[in-house]
Amino acid sequence: MRHAECTEITADGEMRITLPRAIMRAAGIEPGMPLVAYEDDGQIVVEMRPAVLPGAPVAEALLGKPAVVE
Repeated sequence: MRHAECTEITADGEMRITLPRAIMRAAGIEPGMPLVAYEDDGQIVVEMRPAVLPGAPVAEALLGKPAVVE
């Protein structure tokens, strides 16, 4: 895995983060592009949203695994 840039970021008072422009560009993310964010073993992961086939379970299509609801 190649890392283009490492920048410290901080969540604001509303628990939002802003990803640096250079990282967004390096990942090929364009304004308005839908993304998926989830927690995986203590890590926050942000990915480009894959196309979801009609009738497919959304969580499995987005995460590649069935969702676990507690």
